[in-house]
Amino acid sequence: MDAARKNVRSSNFELLRIISMILIIAHHYAVHSGFSFDAASMSLHRFFVQFLSSGGKIGVNLFVLISGYFLLDSTFRIKKAIRLFAEVLFYSAGITVFCFVTGLAPFSFNLLIRSFLPLSSSIYWFASVYFALYLLSAFLAPALRALSRKRLSSLWLLLFVIWCVLPTFTGQGVAFSELGWFLFLFVTAVYLKRFPTPLLEKRKRCFWLFLFFYVLMLLSVLTFELLGMKYAVFAENEDFFLAMHRLPAYAASVFLFLTFTKLKVKTCKWINAIASCTFGVYLIHDHPLLSKILWCNLLQSAQLQENKLLVLHALGSSLLVFLIGTAMDLVRQRLIERPLLMLYDRLAQRIHNRLRVQKVK
Repeated sequence: MDAARKNVRSSNFELLRIISMILIIAHHYAVHSGFSFDAASMSLHRFFVQFLSSGGKIGVNLFVLISGYFLLDSTFRIKKAIRLFAEVLFYSAGITVFCFVTGLAPFSFNLLIRSFLPLSSSIYWFASVYFALYLLSAFLAPALRALSRKRLSSLWLLLFVIWCVLPTFTGQGVAFSELGWFLFLFVTAVYLKRFPTPLLEKRKRCFWLFLFFYVLMLLSVLTFELLGMKYAVFAENEDFFLAMHRLPAYAASVFLFLTFTKLKVKTCKWINAIASCTFGVYLIHDHPLLSKILWCNLLQSAQLQENKLLVLHALGSSLLVFLIGTAMDLVRQRLIERPLLMLYDRLAQRIHNRLRVQKVK
């Protein structure tokens, strides 16, 4: 009974995972729809689109923080790595073939080959980096568990300076990469779990700190847009502080994460079931072929950039994409993943039994 309980994820983290994916979808609505606002003028719709965009990088950070938080105490499993790869391959190749066969996209031999090599060809940048992080966690987690508080603090501070502070105030990082940033988020999650800070034990305090940095992000956009009306350099970099590795976005992500670690939510099966589909929702809606069809052709979001219905359209579209993607991934889990995992377990058990027999002989 105790072991079973340990395997059940707390629904506060799973709820945060759901929120993270909705933020990412809203971000994609903003950046992939083809909006073309005039940089020389201000408008509420332009600011609203930037508001949607701001949540995406927070969503990415939160997704990795949650993973790091649980990977610290979990055992690396080949089965999970295979399961992760299989899910990426299923959607990458499946959606590509579907689009070519139905005529939704013109045939491309290069893209077809890339779709069957999704991690090495970076069809999905997030999936490629996340998979690498999971493989590295087999070595990172034990190493970070062994570090003293002083050494772990020093490691966090070093990475914080070179991959967060420097890019924020100079625009340049030291050997920055998405994988490096995910590793830093992993270290952050480990530190927060192993050594909780007394000053950040109160949920309300963490939430207000999240709001402070999030508002700071929005104010930076508003300021750059105003200055951009006169100086082009500001208009070209209006989303500078929205990047996931800039200090405001990192701080907002960490404090929202801490808010949810202190949120008491009873284990809820339907929340956990929906949360299990979030990675699949990402793979579905952000496929390079489907993404263009979805935002530009199907939803035609850019045509509403000056329409009063833009806000409702954006929120409704983001929620609808999430719900449809969740339904699709639930079907995949039940009809494809579960039977294949059962087959994997049987084969693994047979191999294990044969090895035991040979060892006895």
